[in-house]
Amino acid sequence: MTTTTATITSGSAPGIDTTRPQQIIPKTLRYRPLPVPLEEDPSSPLTILKTPDEPVPCRRCLKDSKIGDEMLLLSYDPFLGDSPYRSASPIFVHSKPACQLASFEEEGAVLPEQQQKRLLSVRAYDGKHMMQVAEVVDGNRLIEACKRMLSEETPAEYCHVHYGAQGCFAVRVEKASLDQN
Repeated sequence: MTTTTATITSGSAPGIDTTRPQQIIPKTLRYRPLPVPLEEDPSSPLTILKTPDEPVPCRRCLKDSKIGDEMLLLSYDPFLGDSPYRSASPIFVHSKPACQLASFEEEGAVLPEQQQKRLLSVRAYDGKHMMQVAEVVDGNRLIEACKRMLSEETPAEYCHVHYGAQGCFAVRVEKASLDQN
């Protein structure tokens, strides 16, 4: 794994080591924020406009909000197929101004600080959307966990990453060889 050193401080929780090496997303993995198109309907009772008192993770740009940012809190289901594990969870996205969807297409893309500094639940699923394995990892071990869970020797095709404390969906990580649908 290729690493460079960076200091992460913005929005870090007390007691968490904020000096971590940046992790490069390997070519064997594809990082997909919001794999299912997002439906932003401010008039829906499942969508709330908030101005959080502390930074919250935006799932569209994969950056933490700043104090004073308007954020939409809405329900989101990341599954691309039917599964008994399918469920929606609350997520935040920037409202005003709306941000751009994060892209990780270029070689050498870096794991977002948002995941790197938090405790994460990683759940690996096969092509029938059945869970194969799950782990709770510190964010600085996310790439390592995904590489192991999605190795060629396993039936898993993708992972859903959730934030460990609140349990909210964070991002989908999949085998790069998987068709994008």
